Amino acid sequence: MQDKSQLPTWIDEIGETSSPARKPKNGREPWQELGVSPSLARALTLRGFKNPTPIQRASLPQSLSAPYRDVLGMARTGSGKTLAYLIPLLQRLDGKDSAGHGARALVLCPSRELALQIFRAGKDLGRREGQTTKEEKKANLNWALIIGGETMDKQFEALTNKPDIIIATPGRFLHLVVEMSLDLRSLETVVYDEADRLFEMGFDPQLREILYRLPKSRQSLLFSATLPSSVADFVKAGLVNPVLIRLDTDQKISPDLSMSFFLVKPSEKDGALLVVLDHILQISTGSKTDQTVRQAIIFTCTKHHVEYLTSLLELAGYPVAHIYGSLHQTARHQQLERFRAGEKSVLVVTDVAARGLDIPIMENVINYDFAASSRVFVHRVGRTARAGRHGSAWSFVTRAELPYLHDLETFLGIPPLSGTESNHLGMIPNHLIDDKSEYVHCSLDETDPHLDVLRQVMRRGQTMYIRSRSKASSQAYCGAKAFNKRLDEGEDRIPTHPAFPSDNVGDNTGALARLLSSVQAYKPSETVLDIATHGQTSRALRISRIKKQLEYTSRQAVQPYRHAVKAPDLISVKSFKDPDFFLSHTSDALTHDKA
Repeated sequence: MQDKSQLPTWIDEIGETSSPARKPKNGREPWQELGVSPSLARALTLRGFKNPTPIQRASLPQSLSAPYRDVLGMARTGSGKTLAYLIPLLQRLDGKDSAGHGARALVLCPSRELALQIFRAGKDLGRREGQTTKEEKKANLNWALIIGGETMDKQFEALTNKPDIIIATPGRFLHLVVEMSLDLRSLETVVYDEADRLFEMGFDPQLREILYRLPKSRQSLLFSATLPSSVADFVKAGLVNPVLIRLDTDQKISPDLSMSFFLVKPSEKDGALLVVLDHILQISTGSKTDQTVRQAIIFTCTKHHVEYLTSLLELAGYPVAHIYGSLHQTARHQQLERFRAGEKSVLVVTDVAARGLDIPIMENVINYDFAASSRVFVHRVGRTARAGRHGSAWSFVTRAELPYLHDLETFLGIPPLSGTESNHLGMIPNHLIDDKSEYVHCSLDETDPHLDVLRQVMRRGQTMYIRSRSKASSQAYCGAKAFNKRLDEGEDRIPTHPAFPSDNVGDNTGALARLLSSVQAYKPSETVLDIATHGQTSRALRISRIKKQLEYTSRQAVQPYRHAVKAPDLISVKSFKDPDFFLSHTSDALTHDKA
C-alpha cells in the first residue's frame, strides 16, 4: 500500500478520494472501464485515486464520449467534481500538437484560491511519468493561471505564450481578453466550476460576455452543488443539449456531518465561542507546528467581525489566521499558508472562503453568525465531512435568527429543533458562559483597550449587515414566533446541549446551574392586580387603598388655603443701578469736555 505522506498535497486540499474498492471487470482497471486512457488511469492510481466516485462514474462516460457532449453535473461539495472535469479535459488535449494555435481549454472558477488549487492539481496530474527525452518533456501541457490580485505583466506574458489550458477567474480573464484582443476561437473545452457560486458573486455579465466570444464547436462542462434560476438561464444559453447528471438530490450535506446548534444571546457569543474552543474542541493555545494539531474554521458575516474575533482570540492565546474579501492577495496567501502548515489553529473567515479555499479537510466548522441563506450554510459546512471523513459543525443561533434555522430545516429536510442526537438545539451551561464572558469583558478589555473599539465597529457592521441580509420565509417567521412564545410561556424548555456532559459538573456548580435554570424558566401565573382575589391578601390591599384615599383627601383639603395666601406685590422697574458697584460705560470727564 502506498504511503499517504508521499502523495501530492493537493489530494487532501480538493477533498476527493476513491470510492470503496471494486473488483475490475475483464481484468480492466475501474478507470479504464469509464473510458479513461491507460496512461491517465495509471497517473490517477499512483496518486491514490484507485476507484471513481459516484459523480465521476456518472459523468466521465458522457464527457469522454464521441462525439463530445455538454455535461451539467450536480453533486454536493466534496463529491469529486474537480477530477470529473479535469480527467476528460486532460485526455482530450493529451497528445495533440498545439504549436501555433491558441488556448484549447478554459476553466472558470469563482475565487482565486480555488483557481490556484485547480492549477496545482491539474498540472501535477497532467505531468507525464518516466520522462527521459526532451521530446517527452516538451509534450507536457502548458498551463496559465489568470487571477485577480496578481501583477498583470506576468499574465500578459503567459497568454502571449499561447498556453494549452487557462485556469482563471472571470473578471481578470475578461479584462485581459479585451486589452489583448485575445481570440478564443481555438478553445475546445470550457469548464464552469462552482457555477452557482459564480453567479452569487455577481459574475453574470462577465460570463455572458465571455460566452459571446467562445466558438460554437466547443464542449462545455458545468458543475455545481445547486441549480438556482440564474444558473438554469445560463445553461439554456451556454450549453447545447446537455446531459443532466444529478446526484444526492435528497441529501445536500454529507451523512458523516454532525450538526449542533446553540441558542445564545447576542451579548454571549464571545463567551460561547471560547467555551466551544476550550471545552468541546479542546484547541490548545500557543503556536504549534505539529501537523496533527486540532484546527477549526470560524465563519462570520463581515470583515469587521473577522478583525474583532482575530484580536479577541489572539489575546486569549490562540494562534489565529484570518481571511476576508478585501484583504490583499499576498496577505491572504501568507495567512492561508500558515494555517495549512499547522502554525495557526484557528482560521477566521467571511463567506468568501465558504467554498473553494485551498486548505486541508477540516474536522470542525463554527458558525459565529448564522447563515442568512440555506445554500450559504451548506457551502460553509461543506469544508468538513468530505470524502467519507467525519466532521462537525457548531452554530450559534440567537432568537432573531431562529427563522433562518427553520428555513434550513425545510431546505435540508431534517428537524434541527427536534432534539435528535446529531442535529440538536441546546444551551451552553450558564456557569461556563459567565466565566468566559467575565474573562473577555474584564481581563481582555483591560489588557487591550483597543478591543472595545473593535467591538463597537463590529456592532455597527452587524447593524448594517442585518439591514441588508435577505429575509427568511413567512412560514419561518411564524414558526419562530410560535417557538419563542412557547419558550416565554414555559411550555418548552431548551435543555443543556449533550456536548456538555453533566458528569463533569461539580455538586455546587450543578446546583447553581439548576437554580439559575429554574429562575429563568419561572413564569408567574398572575399579576400584582390579581393578588386581591386571593384570601388574606385582600385585607392588605383594602388598607392600602384606604391609606391612599386619606392621602388624597388631605391634599384636597390643603389646596384652598394655598390659593388664599396673597402673593407679595411685584414692583415692575425698567432698569436697576447699584449706586455702589455700578460702572458706567461712559466717562463723566469725557462728557464734561464735550459739553
